Amino acid sequence: MVLSIWRYCHLILALTSSFFLIIASITGLVLSFSPIKNELSDYHSNQLSEVFLSSLIENIYKNDKEIIEIKLDENEFIQVRSISNEGDMKSYYANALNGKAIGEIEKESRFFSTFRNIHRSLLLKKSGRLIIGIVSFILFLLSITGTILITKRQLSIKRFYSKVIFDDFYQFWHIINGRTFLLLIVIVSLSGTFLSLERFKFISTKKTLNHNINFDEIKLVPKRNYSNFEVFKNIKISEIEYVQFPFSNLIEDHFKIGLKNKEIIVNQFNGEI
Repeated sequence: MVLSIWRYCHLILALTSSFFLIIASITGLVLSFSPIKNELSDYHSNQLSEVFLSSLIENIYKNDKEIIEIKLDENEFIQVRSISNEGDMKSYYANALNGKAIGEIEKESRFFSTFRNIHRSLLLKKSGRLIIGIVSFILFLLSITGTILITKRQLSIKRFYSKVIFDDFYQFWHIINGRTFLLLIVIVSLSGTFLSLERFKFISTKKTLNHNINFDEIKLVPKRNYSNFEVFKNIKISEIEYVQFPFSNLIEDHFKIGLKNKEIIVNQFNGEI
């Protein structure tokens, strides 16, 4: 009786999640080609861990009057927002070695964008993300009920990966494949559930950054060349997420540098953190 209940639960969970799992698998396969495409792009650089931020800033200033922001996007393309010598706003991908523009900033191709939206939300936006989150959790429950059924069949958890007695072709291979891909299914289902919880702000992984700045102690000295700042000479491009430049010469304005694990504030006059 108990075994039948677990089997029915397992069947219902499998039927519920199978359709969405097939869609996620197909779209995930297509999206796996996106990083390969980006890796082969002319905008991608293999020298990010060899070039320092000071060098990049110096080279960009050779071509532009002001820099608003430097950003290293998820594809490791260097994005620059600046003001040209003619006073025009510019947004472009920059070469890591010489700071020159190598192309305009592009949106993700419609092909990959469509598949990404299907993968994330079935084109249903917020409600679709909720459905994906629920299905991910159902998939996790499916792995749990499957584990229980295999354990009961093998008579002990210690014999979970022991030899399976062949009595039915489909059942035999279902058990073999289930045991083989169990860990992968758990990882995929839990990560999908986690991302959905994060998306709906049930949990938060982002730290709230509060900088306590004593402006009275900031040294107001003649502004130095940014590329000579010691802090910029010690930060490689691969380490940054963004660099926001000060908008004015006021002492309250400063550099805001987002690194992989923290954010720092830099005095625009002397380069002190």
